[in-house]
Order: sequence, then structure tokens, then C-alpha cells
Amino acid sequence: MYAGFYGCEGRPAGRFDMAHKGSIFLDEIGDLDHSSQVKLLRVLQDRTYEVLGSSRAKMVDTRVICATNRNLQEMIAGGTFREDLLYRINLITIRLPALRERPKDIPLLVNYFVGNLREIYNVRPDHQPRGHGLAAAIAVTRQYPPVEEPGGTDDPGDEEGCPGYRRFPGSGGNGN
Repeated sequence: MYAGFYGCEGRPAGRFDMAHKGSIFLDEIGDLDHSSQVKLLRVLQDRTYEVLGSSRAKMVDTRVICATNRNLQEMIAGGTFREDLLYRINLITIRLPALRERPKDIPLLVNYFVGNLREIYNVRPDHQPRGHGLAAAIAVTRQYPPVEEPGGTDDPGDEEGCPGYRRFPGSGGNGN
């Protein structure tokens, strides 16, 4: 029926179809509405699901990895997240503190991303901008065009005409 209606060979593979015998990553699990939580819980408990438009259950064998920035215990107390779903997904918890809680990691991250940019744009490793600290990091990032990828920026610039330019609090100018 699907192929006849849409004029294609068959139904495209769904997320659980693609994850069968592998892993699936569910980002922002805390944002799931109640009905989606119920459906996910059924998949985790029974290892089966029904494809949209079908009445037959399909088996799935997959590792489920979830992430959220919300406190699921508070959501359970508030009645917005199912406790039985948390029981099913909470086998191993890895808490990654926000960057604001670990400012000592910032120089390491700057060095890592600057190294990536140097490799992408073929800049000599011995080329060092003048200055140190935050000013040097800003100078290094100004050498490169914006990168449209996670962790990058597609900011067109500001009054100084620098692509990807960001004014940091306390760096001067505009009363900051």
C-alpha cells in the first residue's frame, strides 16, 4: 500500500530499523511528551515496536544511549517524566558538568579547537599570535573564516568586520 500510494519501492527505514543490532542515541530525553515516553518504554521493555501504518510488531535489538540537560528526578517529582522509564534508561550515568563549572578546561578546549582550525586551514603550528590568554585566543580565531559545524560559528561579524567575532565580557568596548 505504501509503495503504491507514494510511488516508491518501500517504506524508508525508521530510526529503530537502522539501529537494529547497534546503538541509537536519543538526545534531550527530558523533552519527550508523555505519549512518547509510553511508546519508548514499550520498546525498551518488550524490545518490539509497531511501524506507523502497520499492525505487526517488529523486534529490535539495540543499545539505547540517552542524554538530557534536565534533572529527571525533579521531573519525576513534578509528574512530567515517568519513573519506570528512568529505571529502564538509567543503567550508567555520566554527568558532564557545564563549562561554567569547569573554567580550567577552557584553555584546553581553545587549544584543541585552534589545533583543528590550523589543520583544516593549513596554518603552521609554529605561527603564534602576539599576546597571551584570551586576547591571543581571540587573535587566533580571527585568522580563520567561520566554520559551519557543531562548535563553530556562522556569525557574519560586527562593526569591526571580523567574521565570527565575539565580544567577551570584560574585554573592553561598548561598556563591557
